[in-house]
Amino acid sequence: MTKAHMLMPVTTTYPKSPTDPAVTAGHPFRGEQRPMPKRIFLLLAVFWTILLVILAGMVYRHAHSTTFDVAVASARDTFSRDLLYRLWAAKKGGLYVHLSPETPPNPYLSHIPDRDIATPSGRQLTLVNPAYMTRQVHELGKDLYGLRGTITGLRPLRPENVPDEWEKEALLAFEQGESEVVSLESMDDELFLRFMRPMFTETGCLKCHAEQGYKVGDIQGGISVSVPWEESDRNLRELRRTMVFAFGPIWLFGMLGLLLARQRIHHHFLARLRTDDALRDSLAEKEMLLREVHHRVKNNLAVVTALLIMQRSNVTDPAGAAALLDLEGRIKSMALVHEKLYHSANLARIDCQDYLETFLQELRQSLDIRGDIRFIADAQGVSLELDMAISCGMIINELVTNAFKYAFPEGEARNGGGDCEIRVAMRAANGRCTLEVVDNGVGIPADVDPLSAQSYGLRLVRMIATHQFSGHIEVDRSEGTRIAITIEAREGKT
Repeated sequence: MTKAHMLMPVTTTYPKSPTDPAVTAGHPFRGEQRPMPKRIFLLLAVFWTILLVILAGMVYRHAHSTTFDVAVASARDTFSRDLLYRLWAAKKGGLYVHLSPETPPNPYLSHIPDRDIATPSGRQLTLVNPAYMTRQVHELGKDLYGLRGTITGLRPLRPENVPDEWEKEALLAFEQGESEVVSLESMDDELFLRFMRPMFTETGCLKCHAEQGYKVGDIQGGISVSVPWEESDRNLRELRRTMVFAFGPIWLFGMLGLLLARQRIHHHFLARLRTDDALRDSLAEKEMLLREVHHRVKNNLAVVTALLIMQRSNVTDPAGAAALLDLEGRIKSMALVHEKLYHSANLARIDCQDYLETFLQELRQSLDIRGDIRFIADAQGVSLELDMAISCGMIINELVTNAFKYAFPEGEARNGGGDCEIRVAMRAANGRCTLEVVDNGVGIPADVDPLSAQSYGLRLVRMIATHQFSGHIEVDRSEGTRIAITIEAREGKT
């Protein structure tokens, strides 16, 4: 390297960092300013809609159930009254009414001698049994109120009382133990609530039905009551319209609330985005300044190194030239740390493997180490912060320089076996960092104690290892020389 080359100005080219604006231009927050994505908003809107539909359905279902229960209660009341006056008539043996076209003699009572009688005044009367009376009451209720009722059984005396399909299923259910059958059914294109309960044989019933084999307590048939559902259905339709007007505004207010919340979140997000952008820009500016600092420190140290080289070329004293050469190595070890950090994406820590490989290569060139001495760097997965990296670099510079100078005086490894080798290793485990410099040379003479030697280089190693980092130095001379320095890893140091 010439003197002119060492003093040439260096052009600054900054590597892109993760916070560089060119890198973060594609940041999702910059490209999509969507604090509440459309999908989330739609999901909330659908949830709100489904919630109101469920609530409205529950209200309508309750109203329908209540309406149904009211209709059933009305049917039960009708059945109870029919049964009550039927029992009263049965206990009285029937009753006589005026003979008329609406109430002709009952042909099913023709076997009764006194079915038709005349009063002393000459008025004609006919006997009406409980079934005949109930049928006429049902006909009157149908004309006045739309109620339908029938007395039916599986073995009716009167053919007109034959049960329809629904009544037949209900009668069969009574024989299986059912006490009541209720359902909504269509009759003559109209919807009715149909209700039916069994009718048990009373003593008065045997006057007509004994010949059929009935006994007191037998299920003789049943009374069927059909309540028109049209009015109830009209009320339910009105309720549905009312619910639309009631729940519609609630749904609309909820949607407006979601829109307003989305808008407010959007404004809040934009404010936060602006703050993040400002912080990101500030961080990018600080990283740029920090890179500039590392770059300028590296350049200044390169200038100092160039001046030392120029000075060393004019020094004729070998000891002075050697001292300047050692000083150059120490400065280069520091400059290399700043250069690596300048080119690194992480400005706080340095990759030790990359640093050692580059440093050993430059040290080989600086000391003009012959090619038969092999350098090995082993620090995979270890990273150091700036202050520790600079200090470790100075230690490595001193120990590797000493190994080169004194480990292979005859140009051969210990006992003449194998290649000459200098290995630098770094390990970090269990809160400790260990730095090892190992060679397979002749080893340190027995009369030299590295822990107390007064040479400038070893004194510098002891000062950094023991005083700066409170570490421990271990020396092994069994197979060449192995110097291991173990330090406690401070928070964030390794």
